[in-house]
Amino acid sequence: MTAVEERHLRVLRSLYDAYGAALRSGKGGTQSSLLLRSLGVTDNKRRELLSESSIGASDLDLAVLSFLKDGGYIRESDHPGNYTLTARGIWEVECANDDSTIDNLISGLDQKYFDIFEGDSTLSDRECVILLTMAATERFRSSVLWICSTAM
Repeated sequence: MTAVEERHLRVLRSLYDAYGAALRSGKGGTQSSLLLRSLGVTDNKRRELLSESSIGASDLDLAVLSFLKDGGYIRESDHPGNYTLTARGIWEVECANDDSTIDNLISGLDQKYFDIFEGDSTLSDRECVILLTMAATERFRSSVLWICSTAM
């Protein structure tokens, strides 16, 4: 694959900044990486944000558009003639900005999806209410059965 030149990065950064601003205005987690933050929003919201941050083909140099599209850095959005970032495009910008390395990405994924055994193991209020309700229901059921058995 051909190296991304500065003129390509300018377009990618423009899309990245627009997408990042839209993503930060919503709820997308606290990670610095837009790739990781993107995982924190629903598919529909991500589609909406990517569509909002798209750029028209008429705003791009044809050679730059062709390079970015063929390289998988951008793709056509739901509006014909508008282009938006792909995960590869986001990764390219983050690598160029030294914001992301493979170690940072793996660490973020591990923290979000695999670090499920550490942390606070106390019950939430909702879980306490459910357990108390179950205990009270069982106690009531036992009392009713005992009363019924002694009455016979």
